[in-house]
Amino acid sequence: MSKFTCTLADLAFTLYARYPATEQFCRDYLASGDGIAIAYSASEMAAECEMTGMPPPLCELTLLYRKICRELLRRDGMVFHASVVAVGGRAYGFTAPSGTGKSTHAALWRRKFGPAAVMVNDDKPLLRLAGGEFRACGTPWCGKEGLQNRIAVPLRAVAVLERAGVNRIERISGAEALPVILNQTLRPEEPEEMDRLLALCDRLARAVPFYRLGCTPDPEAADVACEAMR
Repeated sequence: MSKFTCTLADLAFTLYARYPATEQFCRDYLASGDGIAIAYSASEMAAECEMTGMPPPLCELTLLYRKICRELLRRDGMVFHASVVAVGGRAYGFTAPSGTGKSTHAALWRRKFGPAAVMVNDDKPLLRLAGGEFRACGTPWCGKEGLQNRIAVPLRAVAVLERAGVNRIERISGAEALPVILNQTLRPEEPEEMDRLLALCDRLARAVPFYRLGCTPDPEAADVACEAMR
């Protein structure tokens, strides 16, 4: 068992890992000192391997991130299944069920803005309420393409993507956004933690503009989305 510390969402976490690949996976986020302890038991590992069929090193990454997200929830933070790109010091999120085209649309924004567009995280960013605003934060848990940066950027807007034949976008209400947020985050089992998550999701839905974006995989989709969301 080894331990190392990394910084995620402006918080220090000390991870206890059995596999050297885990520290290498977190290499961009390593920090000195100690932080919030994150560890798992042998029984948790056995259950994760049995449930997922994944090898232990991959199960370790899943277990540790799940526990990080649980600790983050106690500090006004949550994981959010989305692709997030930053432009001009503001973050824009694109969320939808897997395979809908989140990464494709984020790539259109990077194509549109060139070096001015920076990937925050392409799959599982952290969102944290701090200083009165939600910030989108990079993590190494970022999808198969490895697109992420160790940054925390104010979240300007979120688009809920739908495949469509014509590019269109419309603002949705906080009440419409709330179930979307809940479907794209990690739901805790404990009632007290679930209450905390519901309250945080409600604040997110009220504080950040949400849009419904029907889009094609064409560059025009980024133009339509950008005009409304920025």
